[in-house]
Amino acid sequence: MLIGFLTALAIGLFAGVLSGSFGIGGASVTTPLMRMLLGVPGHIALGTPLLLVLPSALTGVWVFYRRGLVKFKTSITCGLSGSVFAVLGALYTVEFSSKTLMLMTSVLLIVFSLLLYRDLGRGFKNEALPLKSKVFRSVCVGGVSGFVSGFLGIGGGFILVPLLVMFLRVPLHKSIASSLAIIAIYAVPGAITHFMLGHVDLSLAGLLLAGQIVGSYVGAKNTVETDEKTLKNLMVVFLLLLGVCLAVYEFFI
Repeated sequence: MLIGFLTALAIGLFAGVLSGSFGIGGASVTTPLMRMLLGVPGHIALGTPLLLVLPSALTGVWVFYRRGLVKFKTSITCGLSGSVFAVLGALYTVEFSSKTLMLMTSVLLIVFSLLLYRDLGRGFKNEALPLKSKVFRSVCVGGVSGFVSGFLGIGGGFILVPLLVMFLRVPLHKSIASSLAIIAIYAVPGAITHFMLGHVDLSLAGLLLAGQIVGSYVGAKNTVETDEKTLKNLMVVFLLLLGVCLAVYEFFI
């Protein structure tokens, strides 16, 4: 019991630091680590982290907001679009086994790490997008990441940040800050849906939350001082390793 207690706290702290550092909401870390280190059922590993996304994301948003890094109009547009698709994604999970959902998660982690790496050398095109194009792209980005958030229970931040960078041409620091704001909006309906489906362990959620809030504050504070190229490289390596480890776990353990 003590080892499980400390492991849950450590997972929450680690996920919180990475949430604040990379704008990924924490669930993309919490889900695979809960599965690999605590051995919880796949659907619980998917549903429980979404309940924690809002407080941990808002902690990071507050730090970034004080530095003027949150793009609120983009965040609201993506967040509202994502809210609708998050519910659809959560409802769709009952059609798949836990193992299949975890393997899908690992594949997406690897794919988006490679997409972000491919964009590393291109630099940022800072030209303003036409309003209609920006709104359309924001709705699409929110819809895709929201569905993935509800379906795989991983917040969607690991998709949001690369999409904000590559399709909306938002600089990385602002993408990380804005992704946390977006996640805070659309994680709510997804979390409620998973709770109603019985995919949430409240006792485990409390332990994870305690670590996540502290970790998210620390991660966000460190991120605002780090240059963008270093952040992108770190995020690519982190997502790739996490995806590979989760795939190996599901195939061989």
